[in-house]
Amino acid sequence: MDGADGVEAVPRESKRRKKFDPKNAPLSWWRERWTDRSIRRQFIENFIQVRNAFDGNKLVPMVFNDVQANLHESACGRDCILKSRRQGLSRYWLAVYLSNAVVTSGRSVRLVPHDPDTEEEFRADLKMMFELLPEHVKPETKHYSKELMWIHDDEKGTVDSRLTTASVQPGHEGKGRGQTLTDLLLTEPPHWRGDPRKAATSLIEAAAGGQVAVESTAFGIEWFHSVYQDGKTGKGGWKSHFYEWWWKREYQIPGFRFAYVQGSWLLIPPETSIASIVSPIQRGDGSSNEAMAQLRFDNARLTKRERWAARQIVRHLRRLNYVEADSKWHCDAVAAFIGWRRSKVDELPSGERQFLVEYPENDRDCFEQTGRPVVSAQYLKVTCLRSGVVEGHEYAIGCDTSLGLESGDPSAIEIIDIQSGRQVHDETLKQQPDLLAYRRNWRHIIHRS
Repeated sequence: MDGADGVEAVPRESKRRKKFDPKNAPLSWWRERWTDRSIRRQFIENFIQVRNAFDGNKLVPMVFNDVQANLHESACGRDCILKSRRQGLSRYWLAVYLSNAVVTSGRSVRLVPHDPDTEEEFRADLKMMFELLPEHVKPETKHYSKELMWIHDDEKGTVDSRLTTASVQPGHEGKGRGQTLTDLLLTEPPHWRGDPRKAATSLIEAAAGGQVAVESTAFGIEWFHSVYQDGKTGKGGWKSHFYEWWWKREYQIPGFRFAYVQGSWLLIPPETSIASIVSPIQRGDGSSNEAMAQLRFDNARLTKRERWAARQIVRHLRRLNYVEADSKWHCDAVAAFIGWRRSKVDELPSGERQFLVEYPENDRDCFEQTGRPVVSAQYLKVTCLRSGVVEGHEYAIGCDTSLGLESGDPSAIEIIDIQSGRQVHDETLKQQPDLLAYRRNWRHIIHRS
């Protein structure tokens, strides 16, 4: 159709400006904006594919879960993460570091799993993530093998980015010291086959100025524990992150509910009536059925630890707006998590003790329960309050010395009342052993207590 001046009219629809879709943008567009965290997240969630173990292992876009989203916003580039099982943290770092290497040039990525099986899993996941990238954001490779992915594509603008995956080998902990790394991931250092402290020191030195992430479940008081404690105060530039098991939305069983009966809080399983637990007890006929009902009632009671966890969970759910701001700890949303917790505790061979290591609820118990100590952690805690000096009592002074170096561990002093067995003083200080041995103010220490 012609216009009044004889010129062909342009349809009104074609004059409308088409909405820009980043999914169709070339790598150059992403590269220009890569310093923006939200852009990096958008790239991963649009283009990285993973298998969902909670949904039949289906291939799905890697949409961040709550843990991944929180870490993405809070990571500082020198991060130590204490984790529980299957929260998707290793997968997060694989996606982040691969995306860095795909979009920007000159990346040198080193992934350090803790054993050969995990090494193969990392390589398989990287291969899948890379090969399933859409063609317009998938650069060419110069070398592509299990050991090395070398990305080099002049046309797309990503050149000389390399990714390697290799575990630590005993006797070769210093290998890697001469490298220059931009992205380093260390997973489960307490379970490395070589010396974790020596190997990690070499690798982290190679990544000076780059991004370093250390992640692990708790296992004893060793190098990872030391770094995690440093990160809690920002020492050495580290930042610590801890995610309790209830960050994982899949860790719940819908249908569980709480009930307050006969002065006790009970956890009622799905499709179970309260009457089936309480009524036989109320009859009081002394029968075997009553005894079984009493056992069911006792088993349904919430433990002190479960009630504590329930209060932490409802606070977490409120913060993330999964429940109303005035929701109580005994709401159904919390019961679903406690129901999963109880089922998992029953499933594990060592019960709750093992659960608190595999699925920690705070960042203390999980370390104390691991490492196979000769003396159980429950006997290593102070169980009484300090008391002042009592005239006529005798006191024992114990001292565990150290080298007294500022970069090392402190010495520890403990004073015990022999008559009562109570601790009256404890102290840590960094002082050389010979100076500590000739200390003259013990009486002053006791009276100061």
